Amino acid sequence: MAIADFKKPFHIMTRTETADGEGGRTSSWTTGAAVSIAPANDQSLEARKASKDGVTSLYSFVFDKTLTGIVYDTYLKRDSDSAYFRITSDPVDYESPTVTTLNQRKATAERIGVLPT
Repeated sequence: MAIADFKKPFHIMTRTETADGEGGRTSSWTTGAAVSIAPANDQSLEARKASKDGVTSLYSFVFDKTLTGIVYDTYLKRDSDSAYFRITSDPVDYESPTVTTLNQRKATAERIGVLPT
């Protein structure tokens, strides 16, 4: 099996802020670019302990190096169930060496209930 066999469709979520007319700002989210990501739920002992302490579900996302729009604090929506995720690491720190043909990056992510306002 290849990594492509595990990839699922996601969309990058884009935040827009506008003036609310009363001196404040309101946020809204739009669905952005479609991306293909291989997600894996972290079931390690540490992740399970963190989950009991209130930390959301932890994931590892593997994707192509060409997806430069996925950086720390990017929000994504999984197409299959509309679940939201926030990238919690810098994918550049976890990329395959240039001497290989793999051309992949990895990032940690947390599943969140709703997008922040």
